[in-house]
Amino acid sequence: MTFLTSILLGMCMGSGAVVSIRFGEKDQLRLKEGILHSFGLIAAMTVVINILVFAGLELILQLLQVPSSVVPEMKAYLQLQFSQGQMKGHQKQASQERTGLPSCSSTILWKIF
Repeated sequence: MTFLTSILLGMCMGSGAVVSIRFGEKDQLRLKEGILHSFGLIAAMTVVINILVFAGLELILQLLQVPSSVVPEMKAYLQLQFSQGQMKGHQKQASQERTGLPSCSSTILWKIF
């Protein structure tokens, strides 16, 4: 799970550099394009990685040489962990809708666009 988080964190950091460069150039059109492309690529990669992990969970457990006696419990635990990571974003959005307060990132994006 740490490995997957590191991949996505690296992509976010890389896109942050692109956005910073475009912001420094004061080129609003390329800044918007950079943000859009970054979100699109990161979202697409997140979906692809999640599909690969869920589809290959049995293989991952075999490669880690997990004892067969705990494979069902381990598989259920990992599915729960990966699913909870996806749910945190939904919980944050629901919290923002209840309070009516935007997150910092949505405020910044709103000002740019």
